[in-house]
Amino acid sequence: MWLWLAASVAGVAAGWACLALLRGWCGAGWAAACGPEPAPGPPAWRLPRVWRCCRPWLGPLLPWCDRLLSWRMRAVIERAIVRAGCDGLVRPCEVAALSLWMAWLGGVVAVTAASLADGWQAWLPLAPAACAAGAWPALWLRRCAARRRQRIARELPFILDLMTLCAEAGLGMHGALQQAASHGPPGPLRELLVQALCDMRAGMPRRQAMQALAARADSPPVRAWVGALAHADAQGMSLGPMLRGLATRYRAERHQRAERLAMEAPVKMLLPLIACIFPCTFIVLAFPIGYALLQGGL
Repeated sequence: MWLWLAASVAGVAAGWACLALLRGWCGAGWAAACGPEPAPGPPAWRLPRVWRCCRPWLGPLLPWCDRLLSWRMRAVIERAIVRAGCDGLVRPCEVAALSLWMAWLGGVVAVTAASLADGWQAWLPLAPAACAAGAWPALWLRRCAARRRQRIARELPFILDLMTLCAEAGLGMHGALQQAASHGPPGPLRELLVQALCDMRAGMPRRQAMQALAARADSPPVRAWVGALAHADAQGMSLGPMLRGLATRYRAERHQRAERLAMEAPVKMLLPLIACIFPCTFIVLAFPIGYALLQGGL
């Protein structure tokens, strides 16, 4: 068993060293094989360490995945990348290539583990292991999108308060958006505002740019905020009272969500208490009693 593990580790290390040497000797050819680099966007450290480590190995798979991806699947992956806030950082072909690579790696690990064991039952986890490894990129994108929605919901009341102050000070909607993008808390919502303002400077109508912001955010509060801004702009309403009401509403919803999570915490703690803490407590209490009974019996 240890011989197989040592051989596997040595093979992976040798392949990694050869890849590093080849990339250093023929960098231009490698770049041409990997295709164009992604557009400037979020820093690469936002990707998990496993993704960054596997990225140099995806070069040969990228052209094939780029050709084999259908337009429907490409649109689904692009939408997941945008919702996760990784647009400009990864491409759909990279997600597909990483899924294939992880599925192959999971299959290799499962085959190696099954070959070291006896019996046909050892081969049963092969397909689930490969599927689980191949689904990891999609699960990571979904988890990033959920965290991003939580951060946006947490930052939105402050942005609304800032826009309310700007509107009550005499600024228009565009000026309030600029101030919110300049002085708002750093996070995904501020990045979305900066991107929307860049779209407006490029000639896109404000209504369309804000709708694109809501589509990229994929958050119901942001959609309601964008719809309220569009309605106020079309009807000529005052921004101050409307934004203040939205901020109060979202802050109250945030407090209600925190109270609901606080009430759910004791229920979630029951399983660790029953499975981990109570048995240890009973063992600590029962050991002296049992020891005293044994000593008394002897």
